[in-house]
Amino acid sequence: MPACKAAYGYRYRRDAEITNGRVYIKKAWWEVDEVDSEGVPIANTPAWVVTNIFKWIGVEGRTSFWVAKKLNDMKLRAPAGGIWAPNRVCKVVHRRCYTGKNVYNSGWMVLNPNRPLGDVTAQVKRTIWRLKPEEEWVPFSVPPLISGELWQQANEALTKRGRGRGKQGKSIQALLRNRIICPRCGKPMVVRRDGYKNRVYYHCSKHYRPWYNEACTYRRFVPGTWDETVWDFVCALLSDNAWIDEQITVEQSRQASAARLLDAEQRKIIQIQSRIAKIQEGFEARIYSVDEAKKRIGVCQNAITHAEQELERLRQLSNARVNAFDTESLRRELKALGEMNLNEASFEERLDVVSKLDIKVYPSEDLKTIRIKCGLNLNGENDVADNGVAHCRKIIFGPPPVSFFLQG
Repeated sequence: MPACKAAYGYRYRRDAEITNGRVYIKKAWWEVDEVDSEGVPIANTPAWVVTNIFKWIGVEGRTSFWVAKKLNDMKLRAPAGGIWAPNRVCKVVHRRCYTGKNVYNSGWMVLNPNRPLGDVTAQVKRTIWRLKPEEEWVPFSVPPLISGELWQQANEALTKRGRGRGKQGKSIQALLRNRIICPRCGKPMVVRRDGYKNRVYYHCSKHYRPWYNEACTYRRFVPGTWDETVWDFVCALLSDNAWIDEQITVEQSRQASAARLLDAEQRKIIQIQSRIAKIQEGFEARIYSVDEAKKRIGVCQNAITHAEQELERLRQLSNARVNAFDTESLRRELKALGEMNLNEASFEERLDVVSKLDIKVYPSEDLKTIRIKCGLNLNGENDVADNGVAHCRKIIFGPPPVSFFLQG
């Protein structure tokens, strides 16, 4: 067995000797963490927790939220310490090693292809974990805690719930899923179904997550009837020809601004290259010494590198937002949305329209008024965050149960 850290529920053991100050491992193995004389895990030990997690989820059909609350009520510590959370429960269920089979050297960290050039905010990970080819895996055996059938049953239960099936056996049709923003913490709200009258409502995603270090204190529920209210606003917006003409003007201005920025960076690179040529001529004319010429050229090369990175970033933004559609295709797209029979549109058609218009709903804390932001996302790309460059075109204020009115 490779000398690697044991999974939760096991203990790593080894037979090693120290020779000339170095440790040589002769043999390594995993043992079940705390079992009795008959080989059964002792109550409230990590191995006992693992077997019960699979039984609760795979046999009894419990949710990961229920399991996390159950373990926290029993005051049992999580694998990495602290309290249990649903994602930690799911990580235990996804590990195949509990069936007695495990692999080593199955993955590695690679550069993140989605990380933008010149990103210094650390908001996007520099590397991400990816699987290696199966021929490079190193399999080994460990003492099993569950059967392969129970592992498969528990993972299938998590997959079904992850698709929104839940106890009702079907997904919740919510038009504003992840589009209503909590007025207190600024995070998207999630959708739930009331079991008594089968009503749909939205609430803060941190409402039932006490394990968060910064839990949200907002406890109001947003009724699902806001879907129809927002849809009426969308229908009124698409029937407004003045708004469509405004979008054409904004996109034309955006194209012109992007072209000017690209041209400025290209001119900067040309100017720096000409500066390097002058430094080389000065060195040949013995105006600069070798060290001074190298120093000046190094500064210019660094400036070129930064300019090329900025140029690539601008090109990526230009491809994502500006060049995805020209003004005529934009006009046709908006006209096509406005000519749809919006009142009789299906849920999938409504969801597509709301996504293309990038609708965001910001309710007040007392839920007496709401603010709706509308942008354009016709190419399906994610827009820039609200604390960055705002792409919103129109902001509507109004009370939720009645019509909206434009402020300024």
